[in-house]
Amino acid sequence: MILEDESEGVPPTTTDEAASLGSDLRRAGLGRIVLGSDFPVFDPRRTLALLSERAGLTPAELATIAANRPLDP
Repeated sequence: MILEDESEGVPPTTTDEAASLGSDLRRAGLGRIVLGSDFPVFDPRRTLALLSERAGLTPAELATIAANRPLDP
């Protein structure tokens, strides 16, 4: 999760944490990441924008994440 503002006592994501998150997502494999949110509290479009702006993910990487779907049980 990447937070722009404090939420329920959890501080916003720092610049270093955001950079680390980008690296961690790439290392895990972007094809394995499924985007989720607590909409309307957290907007998934804003989350994708923050992953670009703060975590440094490219448009192609964001498209991969946005297209992923959970596995059927």
